[in-house]
Amino acid sequence: MLPKLEVENLSFSYDNKTFILKNINLKVYPGESICIKGVNGCGKTTFLKILSGLINTKNIIKFNGKEIKNFKTYKKKISYIPDKPYLYEELTGKENINMIMHLWNENKKEYLKKISFLSNMFEIQKDLNTIVKNYSLGMKSKLYLIAMLARNTELMLLDEPLTTLDIKSRKNIENILYNKKKEGMSIIFVSHMKEIQKNFSDRFFYFENKILREEKENVELF
Repeated sequence: MLPKLEVENLSFSYDNKTFILKNINLKVYPGESICIKGVNGCGKTTFLKILSGLINTKNIIKFNGKEIKNFKTYKKKISYIPDKPYLYEELTGKENINMIMHLWNENKKEYLKKISFLSNMFEIQKDLNTIVKNYSLGMKSKLYLIAMLARNTELMLLDEPLTTLDIKSRKNIENILYNKKKEGMSIIFVSHMKEIQKNFSDRFFYFENKILREEKENVELF
């Protein structure tokens, strides 16, 4: 089976001297969920930002078997959800959703139908006309999650996205992602939550001395 995403000998430093990541190799297949683990500051977030195209490097990254040359096209096929949501505080929830929809050129009818379903599921429908700066952190996380989950993408990158959510919302996210996996979406995520690691991972990797190593089972190292 052709990997959805393939990284070959990826190394990275901010100053061309002190490497944060060294010789990283990773293949992620369609419908596979990968958990990335490691201590704080080991490079997990930097790695996800490189995979999302937020950090540009000269490393070779392949998507659907082809080297990524046009990151603008690639970004339309992926969703990146950071630990702190990217939202405009002075806009309403609905205005943020519309902005994201137009930014990624999503099909309006299909996208807004999914938004309606998800906002009801996460119980924020009544808050979509409220200015985002008045949201709690949990509400901001829900808003950004549904905006990304409503997109039609092939790969999702998540960096500690569930920490601020209540138990019901976490379960909803797990169920949604599980269904997306069955449809062929690939998922790479970072989470310190043992339950999420255990229930939602096909394979585990961890950073050790700037190198990404595969774990044969979920050992609680961190």
